[in-house]
Amino acid sequence: MSKPVLEDLFKWSGRRDRKSYALLNLAMFGFGMAATVLWIIEAELSGDPDTAFGTLIVLIVMFCVMGVSSIATTAQRCRDLGMPGVVSAVIMLPYAGIAAWIAILVMPGDKGPNKFGADPRGLKA
Repeated sequence: MSKPVLEDLFKWSGRRDRKSYALLNLAMFGFGMAATVLWIIEAELSGDPDTAFGTLIVLIVMFCVMGVSSIATTAQRCRDLGMPGVVSAVIMLPYAGIAAWIAILVMPGDKGPNKFGADPRGLKA
């Protein structure tokens, strides 16, 4: 059993398994794309720059919240791999961040408990 996707989004401790991490990233990407497309449509249809600017501010705040959540869940995923959570800062680097994100996404986590907590899948070693 996998950890629920929306559990511990802003928690800086604990572990997160691959499936939960992948689904969360997919959901954030889809939500971000949909919100951006809706903002573009709203800006074009309203013709009012003030309305479009207000919506843009809401979008920026939303993306900042999603960014903090993304870093926190990446730190959880790093802990599932047996690495300290600060390794998640690597995903913010240009080019190397993409490679690190893919590696974090596909590498299997430690089976059973490790020094960062219990297995998020509930497996015993």
